[in-house]
This record gives sequence, C-alpha cells and structure tokens, in this order.
Amino acid sequence: MKPGIREFDKFLHGTFTKKIRKAYEKPEIFCEADLQAYAWTLIRRYLRQFRKFNNERVFVLNKPYFKKFNLYPDIVVFKREKPWVLIELKEMRLFNDRSANKEREKILRLRRLIKDTQAKYPRQGYLIWVARKGKGKIFYGPKGEGARFLFTIPIILNMENEKLEKWREIFRRFSKYDCSLP
Repeated sequence: MKPGIREFDKFLHGTFTKKIRKAYEKPEIFCEADLQAYAWTLIRRYLRQFRKFNNERVFVLNKPYFKKFNLYPDIVVFKREKPWVLIELKEMRLFNDRSANKEREKILRLRRLIKDTQAKYPRQGYLIWVARKGKGKIFYGPKGEGARFLFTIPIILNMENEKLEKWREIFRRFSKYDCSLP
C-alpha cells in the first residue's frame, strides 16, 4: 500500500498533531528549530512504514534550498524528485494574523513559481503553527488562490494555570540556559 495525499493529510491532522502537542507538554520542544526537527522525524517515520515509499521514491527534506527561487521552505516532501508537499512551521506564544499571512504568502509564492517552471507541482501546502494561547482559526473569509491547496493546522496548548506554570519553569531553564547555574 502507498499513501496518497488524503492519507498524508489524515496523518498530519491526527497522529502528527497529537505527538507534537505531547512533545510540547513534556517539554521536549523549546523553539521553532526543535519543532522543525521533530516534525521532520515524525513525517519521515510515517512515510517509511510503507514499503514502496522508501528512500528511492520519497524524500523528506528539512529546509531545502530552492536555488532558482532563493527560498527555504521548512519541510518539503519530494515524490519522484518533484515537490509533493510544502510545509511551513511556526511557533509563537500568541499567533497573529500578520505572521500567518506572511507564511501563507511564502507557501503560495513558492507553489506559483514551481508551477510556472514544471509540469508537476506540489499537491498540498500546510501551515502548521503552535501557539501557547489563542483561537483555533486564523484565516477568515475566502482563501482565494490557496483554497484547495493550502491548509492550516493549529496546535494550541491552552494548558491549565498550574500545568502552564510548571511548563514555563522548565521552558525558561532550558530555552535560555545559564552555564553559571550549579
């Protein structure tokens, strides 16, 4: 069996989201770079379970450079050496619309540029964002160009006060590590 775009989408909205949330709550993820590395590992493991989707046909690359366009998307899944899925990751305390629109435009611009130069262009684009607080939706109204291409996956931690304070203490200790501490 090989996964199609629907199975991959289901994985991102289900298992992937749960594991990212769990990693934040432990805490194992402290910054966007940690999020990117963790997401890359999860996606790679998911695709590796399918026999035909081994490294001969599918590559999951972390921060590949698109030389012609001078762009670095966070994660790109290549299928038969062509971009299949584009993923942008964002990690913030509070997520705002301006930041979301900037990331959204980055994904759509890359898709447009690839589409203009190749017959085979990315099937899906995802904006996956993690926020400590916020609402579950960022784009309101018509999506326009990204209507059937770009999907957002919000992961909002919204922890209880007691749990949040414990999490903040660990987060502060490791995110800005002080070597002078015993």
